[in-house]
Amino acid sequence: MSQIDLPFIGSIITDAQNTINTVVKEGERIVKEGTDAVQEGGRLLKEGAERVVDEGAHMIRQGGLGALNAFSPVSKRVQVYSWVAKDNYSVEFSVPGKKIRKNQRYSWSNDDLEVDSRSLQDTFDGQFIFRVYNGNGAEVFSRTNTINAATGFIQSGNMTSLDEMQPQLVNNGEAVVAFGFYDAGPGWAGLPRAHQCWVTVTPNWAGWMASVAPLGSEQAKKPFNTFVLPGGHDCGMNSMETFGNIWSHVHDAHDVVSKIAGPLNLPSQITGVLAEVAPYVISGLSRTQTAGITSSMLLGARYFEFRPAEMSTFFDFAPRDGELYYQHMLIPGISFMRFLAEVISFLRQNQGEIAVLQIRYDGVHETCVRPSHEVVGHWIERGLKEWGGDVIKTGNKDDMKNSVAWLRNKQKRLIVLQDIGQYSSYLEDEYKTFDGSNIVKVFEGFLKNASTSLKGNDLAVWQCQATSTLKWAADLASILKPSSLALTSPLLATKARCDTQTLPWLLNNVFPTMRATVLQAIINDFLDGATVDVAIALSQKYFDDKTVGPATDPQ
Repeated sequence: MSQIDLPFIGSIITDAQNTINTVVKEGERIVKEGTDAVQEGGRLLKEGAERVVDEGAHMIRQGGLGALNAFSPVSKRVQVYSWVAKDNYSVEFSVPGKKIRKNQRYSWSNDDLEVDSRSLQDTFDGQFIFRVYNGNGAEVFSRTNTINAATGFIQSGNMTSLDEMQPQLVNNGEAVVAFGFYDAGPGWAGLPRAHQCWVTVTPNWAGWMASVAPLGSEQAKKPFNTFVLPGGHDCGMNSMETFGNIWSHVHDAHDVVSKIAGPLNLPSQITGVLAEVAPYVISGLSRTQTAGITSSMLLGARYFEFRPAEMSTFFDFAPRDGELYYQHMLIPGISFMRFLAEVISFLRQNQGEIAVLQIRYDGVHETCVRPSHEVVGHWIERGLKEWGGDVIKTGNKDDMKNSVAWLRNKQKRLIVLQDIGQYSSYLEDEYKTFDGSNIVKVFEGFLKNASTSLKGNDLAVWQCQATSTLKWAADLASILKPSSLALTSPLLATKARCDTQTLPWLLNNVFPTMRATVLQAIINDFLDGATVDVAIALSQKYFDDKTVGPATDPQ
């Protein structure tokens, strides 16, 4: 047997392994190149398909839109309103193909625009824009919503929620723009068919009381109740943050909605629908303001009604923090301490201003425990101690007969009213309306009977807001509008429709028929510059009236 040559065999094995490795690597390279080629082919195929689809869709849109415009064009109407009270300012409204500019002083403009498919290119979506210009012609503020001409739906924009519609200081704080937008459906249950947009432009009224009754002036010697004070109806409902925190702890939405449907004046038959969209619906029926307390005071608000109470026992499933909250029936708004912090801080910074706080409980549900007068007083004193800096004290209803100068001198710049006599224009049945003409009729009767009805009262309140939320059919119609639940509230629907009638009437009729014997307040939902301007203009008339004499102040 011959001897095996091991080194020779080893070299053969090594060569074989090298050859195998080379073949494997070459195979891997070929596979990778093939895979890359397949992927590139797939990418090119996908791009080509997408391009074909896009171009085809573009051609269909062009042809479809052209055919539609030829035989039956579509459009969505936008009704626009403006009130301009700042010198040389103007408001421009525009849609594709049309724009209008308004600069009328101390009166409402009322115009119609159309987002019309005939003015659009390759799309049904058109931009509605309003712009505010200062005296130099420079744009200082704008807002826009994109509206589909075919459906009327709001596609996008920066007026798509109530939180986006807070009054804004513009042009280094010299003017305030307040605005709102209602997302209209097809006109169910008496609601508008046209979108509604309103814009007011007014001076920064942080110091308007010091302007009407300047320190050391003859006007300042007149009684405080000579003023006509503007304010927001349900001022504490400027945020749904508190309710949102409660709702985050809900386990059975249907059970909760079933309990609160009655107090909210909604029929039990639709609680199943409500449970699905409850936060939006409750916001639409309960939120009455977009301006925070400080913003509303910069806008000019000086009268505040507040209903501080504990959380409804219907919401015992949520944690409690011991705070009192504004209660709209049983839906909570901002806390009492947050309210006091903003009012007192504002008064401290604006030494000539005086605010009136009326504590009320009408409409607060029985499941919300009401604090005693003493407890309310404790909270107010706590607020003064924390934010008043020893320069603000409280006054009462008797102090309203004293002069503006006396109140300022005594630092009584937060007048607190509890259990007072009040003469209000509000009549539930007459205020269930979509039109301000009904409210004007109430105003006429209110003014006619004032000489006798004011006797024994300390306050007269003109309420400008409609309460169409008491019409459940309108509530349901707003709920079923699928585009933008946040902007379909009946309260938004009636806002401009009522203001364009109620506010001019107040400006032209209250003075001098209503005598300056008690404090007057004008309140409104979604407080705006027009409401404030009317109150200030009336205040100026009363303070300039020679028949209103000086107050007899305490010694």
